[in-house]
Amino acid sequence: MFHWLLLLWAPLAHATTPLFPVVQNFKDVAEFAITETNKSDATAPWLTALNQELNRIGLQILDQYQKRHAVCGNQLSLYLSELPNLDQKPISEILSRFHDGVGLPEAPKHCIYGRVYSVHPLINLLKLKTELTTELRKQMIEDLSELVQYIPNLQKNLEPQTPKETQP
Repeated sequence: MFHWLLLLWAPLAHATTPLFPVVQNFKDVAEFAITETNKSDATAPWLTALNQELNRIGLQILDQYQKRHAVCGNQLSLYLSELPNLDQKPISEILSRFHDGVGLPEAPKHCIYGRVYSVHPLINLLKLKTELTTELRKQMIEDLSELVQYIPNLQKNLEPQTPKETQP
């Protein structure tokens, strides 16, 4: 009897929780964007369109994160209020403020997950206004790969009743 129950349980033990649709969507588009960015014939307008889509999805993630974590609300609301003018700021300032959290209202470290899925595509969009070089492609691939790498942490923090938030 025990052997039979073990056979039934074994596939469940290795099953993973499906990603939230918005998280899965971001992951799929980011992985596609990484592949496309790596192609030498990918044009700046094409990569711009992909990063615009990632930014749009990132804002949906921000919305979900804000609903799930009220404690992050002040930081995320501030980001949204400054978003229309961020293209006028230096990239280093955007990174310092909205990636590193310098000068943001105090909140737990995990609140970064509410911001970075929009911040990184936005920064890529700003970088794409310059010449599309091999180095720029490499930076964009690294940025998007980092976001994909942290998707399991994002997912855990969006799940209901997470006992302890996953920190970056």
